[in-house]
Amino acid sequence: MERIEYSKRHYAVSFAMCAVCAVALGYLTFGRRYGEMFMPLAGGTGVAIGAAIGLLINRYIGAPKPVEGGGWKRFSDAIITMGGTGMFALNIYLLYKMPLQPLTWALTGLFLWCVALFAAPRLRYATNPMLYGGIATVMLVSAAAYLLVLHPLTAAQAKAVAIEQGYTGTLYTGYDHEQTPAGCYVVYGKRGGKWYYLYIDALDGELLLASPER
Repeated sequence: MERIEYSKRHYAVSFAMCAVCAVALGYLTFGRRYGEMFMPLAGGTGVAIGAAIGLLINRYIGAPKPVEGGGWKRFSDAIITMGGTGMFALNIYLLYKMPLQPLTWALTGLFLWCVALFAAPRLRYATNPMLYGGIATVMLVSAAAYLLVLHPLTAAQAKAVAIEQGYTGTLYTGYDHEQTPAGCYVVYGKRGGKWYYLYIDALDGELLLASPER
């Protein structure tokens, strides 16, 4: 199979993008600073790690030359068109249903990235290392934009809200993606000898509900 060579700089930059994305999303997802708020982006961590490994392999053996035409090209274009349509529909649904969730921001960023690829045809070749570096960067920028624009509470801050309201005990902190459009921290605390599930808005820190344990 004929191979195509990309510059070492492209591989280096893309690998760095994937590595930074994997570390950052891994921290946000599994570091517990934000509870499970970024858990839907766990797949992004895996994608970034897989892309980095794939880049190393391609750099070693050479990337297959992109198909310029023929039946496979038409078939792959059809798959891309259907996938893009599905992604657009999902993005519209999430913007309507969960506009303040990190996953919605990430998918919106990826959709805009897909649109941008049509302006740079060579960049969208599956063999181009910058394609994978770009995907990793978009996910990282989307997560950063979410944090910078919305300034969500950390799990520790949600626990502090519970303490200010007079709750003590275990104060276990989890995260509920469905409770409100913004998402809620769920703090398990005790007051007056009874245990409660406290639903604290992740954006403004308001205690929305204190549900007694049954």
